[in-house]
Amino acid sequence: MTPKLPLQDPEDLAQLRDVTIGFSTQWGNLISWLIRLFSKDFSHVWVRYWHPLYKMFVVIEAGFWGVVEVPYDAFKKKNQNVVELVTPPQYNSDAGLERLGQELAKPYDFKSIFGRLWVFLMRWMGRKVKNPFGDAQSDACVEMAVYYAQAVDASLAKVDPEVETPRSFYVQLVAAGWRPINKI
Repeated sequence: MTPKLPLQDPEDLAQLRDVTIGFSTQWGNLISWLIRLFSKDFSHVWVRYWHPLYKMFVVIEAGFWGVVEVPYDAFKKKNQNVVELVTPPQYNSDAGLERLGQELAKPYDFKSIFGRLWVFLMRWMGRKVKNPFGDAQSDACVEMAVYYAQAVDASLAKVDPEVETPRSFYVQLVAAGWRPINKI
């Protein structure tokens, strides 16, 4: 008998369609605390998908170690206030996952976080500015998730990954028709 390739398994094929963008908080983390000053309820954004070789859900996230894959079950233990928005069925998540593959192993964009503080301060003063420290060679968590969403949903093409907060990105996704599937 010929062994099945991973993508021939009906369970894998069904799970592959269940890609989400997640929002959460990591308590006891200085950067998380700084982000929550402006983003209120969420400080972290990530993408969850089924990995057919590992036979489990994994998360791609941008954190201290850069852009990495983490088992979803282990990830949930370290995050609170988890909310996930499912990729709408009219969109093909393959393009988004392919885009995320280009981000793997990029370093974390620490400078961008400080640039966002500048953006928020200027917005508070009524001025609209760009992030002065945006860097295409590294990613903050929200940037990585924006790249996924833009690859699958053309209506999000004008979202600026360098200035979004987790909360503002969540609001834009919900307005574009992305729906929550859970809150843990």
